Amino acid sequence: MAALAWLAAGLCSTTSTTVAPTAAVAVAVDLTEQRLEGSARYDLSAGKHVFDWHPALEILSVRLNDAELPDGARTPEGLRLELRAAAGLAFDWRLPLAPLDGALDHRAALRADRPMTGGGFAWLPAAAGWYPGPTSGLGDYSLTVRTTAGLPIAAGAYSGPAAAGGTNAPAAEKGTSHTFRHPHPAGGIDLLIGPYALTTRAITTPSGVQLDVATYFTPAIAALASDYLDAAAAQIIEYDALIGPWPFARFAIVASPLPTGFGMPGMTWLGEEVLRLPFIPATSLRHEVLHNWWGNGVRVDYARGNWSEGLTTLMADFLVKEREGPEAAAAQRLDWVRTLLAVPPGESIALRDFRARAHGRQAAVGYGKAAFVLLMLRERIGAEAWRAGLRHFWQACQHREASWADLQQAFEQASGQTLDSAFEPWLSAQTLPTPRITRAVAAADGLGLTLHLSQGEPVHDLDLPVQIRTEAGTEMQRVRLSTQQAVVQLRLPAAALGVRLDPSLSVLRAPAAAAMPPILRNALLAAMPAWWVSQAGDAIHDTAEWQGGGGAPA
Repeated sequence: MAALAWLAAGLCSTTSTTVAPTAAVAVAVDLTEQRLEGSARYDLSAGKHVFDWHPALEILSVRLNDAELPDGARTPEGLRLELRAAAGLAFDWRLPLAPLDGALDHRAALRADRPMTGGGFAWLPAAAGWYPGPTSGLGDYSLTVRTTAGLPIAAGAYSGPAAAGGTNAPAAEKGTSHTFRHPHPAGGIDLLIGPYALTTRAITTPSGVQLDVATYFTPAIAALASDYLDAAAAQIIEYDALIGPWPFARFAIVASPLPTGFGMPGMTWLGEEVLRLPFIPATSLRHEVLHNWWGNGVRVDYARGNWSEGLTTLMADFLVKEREGPEAAAAQRLDWVRTLLAVPPGESIALRDFRARAHGRQAAVGYGKAAFVLLMLRERIGAEAWRAGLRHFWQACQHREASWADLQQAFEQASGQTLDSAFEPWLSAQTLPTPRITRAVAAADGLGLTLHLSQGEPVHDLDLPVQIRTEAGTEMQRVRLSTQQAVVQLRLPAAALGVRLDPSLSVLRAPAAAAMPPILRNALLAAMPAWWVSQAGDAIHDTAEWQGGGGAPA
C-alpha cells in the first residue's frame, strides 16, 4: 500500500501557481418580481484572476481589500485582475430574471445561457452567469439563499449531516434563508428553487460514508420518489464498493422545469417528463450517479480533453447492456460504431479534442468512441487490473483536475504495462482503423491457416478475434495486427471451412461498407442533410438513376 501511495504522487499534478478563490455568496431571490440581488466575497491568491457574468447582471459595487474599484477596471461582461499579494474581492449586484422559456427543447436547454424564473421556479445553473464568478472555478464556497416565496432550495452545496434542515428542508416561512457549504473545489455554483415535495433517505456506503439521498420532485411526480431513492441508494453503494468512497455529503435528484440532464457535485437536474419514464431509474440515473466520481469528484482538465463522459458511459450505460447479456452488449458496440461512421468525412474530431457535447457528431466521439477505447483497455489489461486502476485513479485525483495522461498513468501503474498504444493512436486519430483479411490460405495438411492482414493509416495496435469454421465446429482465436500488413499462421484441430474477422465487433474499427447498410442516423449527422419526398404515383428510382442526378437527393 505504501508503494502504491508513492506511485500515486505523480498523478493529477498541476503547474498552476494561482490557487482557486474561496467564496462566500449570499442572494435574495424574488420570484414574484423576477429579480435577484446578491453579494459575494472572494479570497484571492496572488496571480491572475478573471471574473465574468451575464451581460444583464448589473454590478452595483466592486471592492478590493475594501477599496472601491473604479468603473474603468471592468467591462459589462467581466473583470481581470493581476495581484501581487493575496486580497479580498467583494461584489454587490442585481439581476432581472428572464421569463422561463418552457418551449426550449433538450439541446436548447443545455445551451441556455440566461438565468430564468417562472411557474414558481428559479433556474440558475452556474453556466448562466447569475453571479460574478471566477472563470477558473472555485475552491470551497458557502451560499446563503433567501427566497421571498419560502420555497425549497436545491443548491449545488449542502449543509452537512450535523446541521438541522438546510439542503433537505423547505423554507417554512416567507423570507426564510438557508446556508449551504461546499468544502471542495467546484466549477461553479448551481441553484434551483421550485415548488417541490422533498423526500430523503439516510444511507451508509461500504466505505463508511454517511449521506442523505433526496428527491426534489414536483407534487405531480412525488409518488416516484421511493423508486428513485431505491435506485440511487443501490447505485451509490455499488460504485462506492467498486471505486472508492462517495465524495459528497448527499445526492439530490431534482426535477428541472426544463428538459435538462445536468450533473453537479452531489446533485442532478433531470427534466420532469424524463423522470416520468419508467426506465430512467435503472439507466440515466446511473449515469448521473457515476458522474459524482468521474467529472465532479475527479474534475476534468478540459484544456487536455474530456475523458469523463467516455468512462461514465462505459461504467454506467454499457454496464446495463452487459448485464442484459452478450447480444445487448454487442448491439451497443455496433451502435457506437454506426454513429461514428455516420459522421461526415472531415466533420469528426480527435478524441483528445473533445470538450463537451454540442451536437451529435461530438457526442459520437466523446461518449461512444471514448467508451469503446476504455472497454478495449479493460479487455487488454484484465478486469482485476482495470478495477485496481480505477481505485488508484480515484485515490490520487479526487477533488482535483485530471487528464487522459493521468488516467493512462493510473492504469499503467495498476497493470504494470506500458499503455501508449492503448491510448495515443485512439486519442489522436479522427478516423477508425480498417483491419481486413486480404487472403486466407489453408495449410497443406489441412490443420493450419495462414491469414494475410492489412490496415490503413493511421496504424493501430489491434488484438483481433478471428472466428474459424472447421469440419469439427467453430472456434475463436486472436491475432495481433500492429503494422499496416502482417501474416499470421494459425493451427487448427480440423480443416478450415471459413473465417470471419471479429464477428461481434469487440474491437473498435470500421467494417467493410457492405457490412454496414445505411441508416437514418447517416442523414441526421450529415453536414448538409437533404430530404427528398416522392409524389404519389412516382416511380421508384433505382440506384443508377439516383447516382446520375435526375432530381434525386445529393
